[in-house]
Amino acid sequence: MDLNNIITPENTTIALEAGKALLSEVSIKLERARANKNKQETIDQLNIIITKLIDNQNALVQNQTLINDKLESQTISAEDISYISEKIIPILKRISDPDKFDPENFEKIKALLSPELIKTLQLLGFNLKEALGKPATQALQNFILNIANKDALQERVQIENLKYQNELAKIAQDEDSFNRYQEFCRKN
Repeated sequence: MDLNNIITPENTTIALEAGKALLSEVSIKLERARANKNKQETIDQLNIIITKLIDNQNALVQNQTLINDKLESQTISAEDISYISEKIIPILKRISDPDKFDPENFEKIKALLSPELIKTLQLLGFNLKEALGKPATQALQNFILNIANKDALQERVQIENLKYQNELAKIAQDEDSFNRYQEFCRKN
């Protein structure tokens, strides 16, 4: 369920109208129940009204919980904002490639992660977790894959080196092959 489109002026108006209609319906049913001379029918009608009101209240509480959870999942506390601002830049500096280190880019990132900017953006509806969290996750995944690929490449180089050494050992065992190899090496 996409809650980003739920709180709109149109939906707010619809919810208010639905509440008014329910209040009107309950008022009519209460009047009918009071006018009824049969006590058991009155009690039954009141029980139906109470059950319906409880069901509506439960639905409202459930919707309120969903909306609050969505807002909380998008909002970062001031304490968390400060923590992110203080910790992320040194971590990025430590894991970045020294040959590609660009202090200007880190200053830009630092400015983007300032508590004042983050708080202002959140007040405007900016979802920091989605905007920065997804790219950061992707960057970390690429970083880890790059390390794994380097390890795999080093392993392949070692295997090829062992194969080369094995072939040299075979050449050394055959005198004619060894002489041809030496002649080849002298020419090149």
